[in-house]
This record gives sequence, structure tokens and C-alpha cells, in this order.
Amino acid sequence: MIADLLETIAFCSPGEPLSRTAAQLLCHAHFAVSHDEVTDAFAVVKKRSERLNGCYPFGTADTYIVYEGTVDTDLYVALNLVSPQGLAREVNAWTLDSSAKLFELLAEKCLGDFFGNNTETVNFGHPSEVGRPAEFDQAVRWLGELAGIKIGAAYRPPRRKDGGVDIFVWKRFEDTYPGVPLLMVQCTIMKDYLNKIGDIDIPLWSAWLSSDINPLAAIALPIFVSNKAEWDEIATRGIMLDRGRLVAMNATNTVELPLKYRNYIARVREDVSELIK
Repeated sequence: MIADLLETIAFCSPGEPLSRTAAQLLCHAHFAVSHDEVTDAFAVVKKRSERLNGCYPFGTADTYIVYEGTVDTDLYVALNLVSPQGLAREVNAWTLDSSAKLFELLAEKCLGDFFGNNTETVNFGHPSEVGRPAEFDQAVRWLGELAGIKIGAAYRPPRRKDGGVDIFVWKRFEDTYPGVPLLMVQCTIMKDYLNKIGDIDIPLWSAWLSSDINPLAAIALPIFVSNKAEWDEIATRGIMLDRGRLVAMNATNTVELPLKYRNYIARVREDVSELIK
């Protein structure tokens, strides 16, 4: 999307306004984007600013966009850089594995208050960076202990990876009574995402975990989704968490990232800067 392209270009020159005229010339020369398409993209950028308000890290007007965020902790820009059709994918520093893992981390951070106070999260993806056992049966038992949910009797194939779930989110109660609300999230940075939420089999997970109430399912995406038909289709199976919703759940647009991911973003940004010179 051209609005993402404008944001990426502005991100590479913090504090320096990118005028509409300069953007038109650059986008036409490097990406064969017409002047009218750039003008329309400026209107999209302005709408994003109005929608996200203080969570949007760019200053905008009809004739310019300027990056005003903090590179090392900027949630919004990180989501832009891992997007499926973003400019960042064109540079050598960008890798699918690093971007997928980064997105899972970003989504988990955004979901930290999903159920209000005492919301807890864990990345269930495999291979794990948080101590999840490799064998699926043991991983489900590990999850049950973390979330305080009893394990069901249904067979859990040991060679499964994650059962379609990248992130588990639950509400921690101080008592030991049943009825723990649970959200299961599939994260994807792929272009074809509509059927990914189908990877989460809610009845099967309810049997694996012996859940007292049906878990919720969701799909997290680093893009803005504006197609109503796509929203309607996802809503029949779960919750859509696009970039707009993820950012809105983080009131400050800041996220503390491990050094390796800060370095990864810096390398991608450097390569993109070279690409658009």
C-alpha cells in the first residue's frame, strides 16, 4: 500500500518533512507510482493520524509527512516493516524468520491488557524462545500449568508444532475456581491470511485443555484491513486484530524490544535508506 511506502520513506529521515512533491518524484522514479496515487496516499496517511491520534508516530498535513517517533521503541513502525507488501521486504537485511518472530513479539506486547488487569500472555510458537517444551503434549501441559487450566483427555499428537496458535492470552484470577477466559491468536505476516484463522480448531483445543468455557480465536496482522468483506469473513470464525487495533491497544506506541530485534530494525532501515537514495 502506498501509504505504508510514504511512512517507510519518512521513517528513514526522522525529523525531516517529506513533502508531497518530493514524494511524488521519488515514488514515480523508484516505484512507478503515479502522482495521483501519492496524493491519495497522503489522504490515507492523514486519516490514520486522525484515527490513531497520539499513537501515530508521524506528523501529517495535506502536503507533507514527518517521522516524529523514537526508532528503538516504535511499535507502529515495526509493524510497518514486517508487513507482507512493505518496502522493507525488498532489502537484503529483511528475513522472513526474523520478521515473523518480531511480529509475534509485537502482537504479544499489544495483547498484554486484553482482559484488563491480570492479563497474562505466552508465546506458544515452535521453536520457542521462552522455554516451551518441544514435544506438543508436554507443551500443552506446560501451558495448562501456566494458565491454571486443567488438561483434557483428548489425544495430543506429539509431533504437532503449535496447533495453529502463536500466542495464548488469559485472565489470571487469584482464586482456583474454573472459568478462565482464554484467547488463542494466530499471527501471520503472509499476504494470504484469510484462511489462517482456520488453523485454530477451537473444539479440539477445548478438549486438549479441558476448558470450562470456549476459548476465543483471533488473527493478528501487521497491516490495515479496510475490505469489509474480509472483516465479515474473519468475524464468522474469530477476531480480526489488524494494525489499527493492535496499535490502539498500546496507548503509548512504545514497545521494549530485545537488542537483537532493535539491531534487526536498524539494519532494515539502513538498507531501505540506501534503496531510496
